[in-house]
Amino acid sequence: MQGDHQRFNAALAVALCQSALGDRINDSIIRQGLETCSMAGRAQIVQKQSIRYCFDGAHTPQSMKACIKWFESLNAKNCCL
Repeated sequence: MQGDHQRFNAALAVALCQSALGDRINDSIIRQGLETCSMAGRAQIVQKQSIRYCFDGAHTPQSMKACIKWFESLNAKNCCL
C-alpha cells in the first residue's frame, strides 16, 4: 500500500475485524487480505513505458493533505500527477 494514510486505514480495518470477529479471524487471513487488496485511484501508481502516473481520488481537506504528503514522498522524476 502506498502512503502512510493507507497503512493507517489498513491498521484500523484490521483492528475492527479482530474486535468484531475475534477467534474467527487469524493472522494468515489478515495477511492474505492485505496482500491482495486493491483500491484503484487511491495512492495508485501506474507505469506506462518510461512514465509513472500517480493517482489519488482525494476528496476532503484531510485526504488532500494526505495525498500531498504521499506525492511529496515520491521520487518526482518521470512521474505525472
